[in-house]
This record gives sequence, structure tokens and C-alpha cells, in this order.
Amino acid sequence: MSFNAASTPQITGLSGTIFALVASYAFDGFQAPVESAGVNVAKAGRAIPLKWRVLDLGGNPVATLTPPLVKVTSASINCDERSGQPEEVDAYATGASGLINQGSGNYQFNWATDGAWAGTCRRVQLDLGDKNPDGTPQYRTADFRFTR
Repeated sequence: MSFNAASTPQITGLSGTIFALVASYAFDGFQAPVESAGVNVAKAGRAIPLKWRVLDLGGNPVATLTPPLVKVTSASINCDERSGQPEEVDAYATGASGLINQGSGNYQFNWATDGAWAGTCRRVQLDLGDKNPDGTPQYRTADFRFTR
């Protein structure tokens, strides 16, 4: 990133090394029934409970995540390039799709999958609203192979 006389807010003088702190959450990875590493094998068309715990930079549970802030998307990926031991998703969500605050920094998002995804692989992307240093969303991801 560079600054000049037209920068907002205006920078009038800089010297030495400049650091920018970008707020981020401590994320331990997805909890059962989803694995962050490897490939999760799931039935297409079923709702998958994505569960996680998030802490602030001080190690305190974050209790303020809201549906407009948290977004779950997915993208098609090449199944042949996935490595690791496949893990069967052994529990599915029965409730509506969306974000559930379970307290103490624990959250669940019931991710509704599409039945047309059978025979394909996808990478789910969890966006908690925090950003990478370059301003792009910081995604937490897990890979899935979908069956019928």
C-alpha cells in the first residue's frame, strides 16, 4: 500500500517502519462433524452443520457475530487434486439454514447444500467479516466431496 498527498485520511509525514494492525479472530478450525484438513465426504442436498469457536485477539470469546457479518459461500474444486484421508460427515443439520450463536464464542452455521452437487467437490468458505492485510476477506475453508 502506498500513501501520497491525496490519501484519505491525509498523511502529512511518515518516518521509520510503519505497521498496520488488521483486526482478526482466533479460529481453531471447524469442529466435528467437519474436518478442516483433508476431504469431507457428504451427501449432496443435505444441510451440513459447520461448527467453530472464535476468540478475539485477547483470547476472549466473541459473542457478536451476526448473520449480516458472517457469510458462507462455496466454490467448485477439482476432486483429483484433493489429498488426505477422506472423512465421512456423520451428522447432518435438521434445522433451518443459517447462523446459530451457541454462546462462549461457539457458533454453528447450517450450510444447505445442493443435490446437483453429487459427484463433485467444493470448497466451503466461511467469512467472519475480518480482513487480510491487503483488505480481502479472510476465509476459513474446508473441502467436500459430495455423493448421492
